[in-house]
Amino acid sequence: MKLEHRKRGERGNVLVEFALSAWLLLIPLFLGMVWGGVSMGRGIQITQITRDAGHMYAKNVDFTQTTNKDIITRLALGTNMTNNGGDGVIILSQIIKVYDADCTAASIPLGSCTNNGKTVFIHRVTIGDVNDQNSHFGTPTPVNADGSVPNYLTNTNAVASNFTPLLDLKQGEVAYLAEGYLVSPDISFATQQTGIYSYSVF
Repeated sequence: MKLEHRKRGERGNVLVEFALSAWLLLIPLFLGMVWGGVSMGRGIQITQITRDAGHMYAKNVDFTQTTNKDIITRLALGTNMTNNGGDGVIILSQIIKVYDADCTAASIPLGSCTNNGKTVFIHRVTIGDVNDQNSHFGTPTPVNADGSVPNYLTNTNAVASNFTPLLDLKQGEVAYLAEGYLVSPDISFATQQTGIYSYSVF
């Protein structure tokens, strides 16, 4: 009788122990689901903002104008991104590939046309916090107030690295590249900033 009574008591203890130990599994699982859901939402958001900005840029919307930058920050509502700061950045670039004809048309001898055969930035505009994220394809310097990149045929700082595998441009073609990065403070750890990157080419 005593042995049977002890086994019944042990069965009750096992249930309590299982209930307590299940929380050790369920809490991280629940937090992981929340983190994944927020991260996915942020990813969809920055992808949509980047696509919209790139599409407008390809339609020749002048994003050096404050009123046009305001359109992007309105699209990014809820992300704390502003025209010149905040928790995100949109980087817009026009890229071409330099051919012999481009050098000749600019009266630059082919031997002096440093960027001949390379993809180069001819225009760059940034909206948001430029310190949040650099372009994955390079940063042209200098850039004029209207966004144009001077001397892109000879200036080695105008070269767009890693772009050719993405899109090999023909002569006269212009690629409109939109890159977006959104800091996610709600899914960041105390010592590490987390963000989501997206790009679109038109």
